[in-house]
Amino acid sequence: MYLLRTIELTIETIKEQLSTLSFHKYHQSLEGIDLYFQDQNTWQNAYERLKPWVYATEMKTMEEVIGQLLRKRQWTIATAESCTAGLISARLANVPGSSQYLLGSIVAYSNEIKKQLLKVPEQTLKNHGAVSEKTCYAMLKGLQQCFKSHCGIAVTGIAGPGGTKNKPQGLTFIGVYCPKQLKIQRFVFPYSRNENRWFSSQYALNLLRKLVLDDETF
Repeated sequence: MYLLRTIELTIETIKEQLSTLSFHKYHQSLEGIDLYFQDQNTWQNAYERLKPWVYATEMKTMEEVIGQLLRKRQWTIATAESCTAGLISARLANVPGSSQYLLGSIVAYSNEIKKQLLKVPEQTLKNHGAVSEKTCYAMLKGLQQCFKSHCGIAVTGIAGPGGTKNKPQGLTFIGVYCPKQLKIQRFVFPYSRNENRWFSSQYALNLLRKLVLDDETF
């Protein structure tokens, strides 16, 4: 049996992308959609069509994939987490040998900690709010200055319950950096509180995965 682990796709989109190809079965979970194939040729063709959304071709978690990428490059990582409250760093630490690359994490749940430890300007919080692209960027830069790590992840969002029309429940800003790149992306996750937190961690790790693979430093 051959496997593709995908993220950021629905099963309907997968069927459209594969169109003339067929898979044996699929399994959907919080980690994404796993596709199983019975022959290598079909699996290879499917991989070529779905490559941007495939994060593993064997049964590995996103944090295991990240660990392999960082070890291969001898890069380090740190996290600055608000709504995820340390979930990302905990997942990274689940992988044996993660001490080779995981430096640490700042759980900046309150605005005071964002200001004190991550040096987020008070004016940024006042003008744009804790859940904003500007604050995420400031968290990311503060993290970079604090840990001097090769890579970093910063997350701030509204896990729920609650939110407003302009800032609904599930609104999340995820920022990542590598030696030569930095990217911030906006998401709105349509789930319950802890599901939103999980998806924030999964999408943050995936965003880092893509940035690491795209970084020309290595």
